[in-house]
Amino acid sequence: MGRDALGGCATSVAIIAANVVGQRLTSAAPLTGRTWFDLLVRPTRTFLQFISFFAVNAVWMGLAFLFVLFLLRMLVRKDWLAVAVMGAIFGAAGLGDSEHRVMSFLILSVSAGIGVFIPLRFGLVGTVSGLFFFFILTNVPLTMDPSAWYAGPGLAVLLLILGIAGAFVISVGGRPLFGRLALEE
Repeated sequence: MGRDALGGCATSVAIIAANVVGQRLTSAAPLTGRTWFDLLVRPTRTFLQFISFFAVNAVWMGLAFLFVLFLLRMLVRKDWLAVAVMGAIFGAAGLGDSEHRVMSFLILSVSAGIGVFIPLRFGLVGTVSGLFFFFILTNVPLTMDPSAWYAGPGLAVLLLILGIAGAFVISVGGRPLFGRLALEE
């Protein structure tokens, strides 16, 4: 489970990185949630409510994501085609009003393809943990400036992520984190 959760975390960071590159290329709106301001001006219990909200949403969205992928795999009968169709669906769904529709579609499709890689490689645990980390990283403002007025929740989220990742690294127990990548002879 530790390997799957770390894999989900790593791929969610890759999705965020792909979206940041896309923002730089297309000058699109940043990939952030709109709930973070409440985190900053409310007490600690609101912060804990948001974290719990993200955890619950990650579970039901992970199950829904796996169900849609299952239906697509049954419909097209090939894994790579199901990944391509799901990437195209999510790429088209996230277009909105963009000046650079083709580039936005490609970047969103690549992000969705990375997102589809999580359940294929790491299963439900990886999908849920990946979504949880994705929600946290896109909804809480992070800063390297400790004197910023919004640095507290960002630091708390970073400590939470490091604590969870550290626990998963320890749970692997000295084995390779992402399994053995054997080359076929």
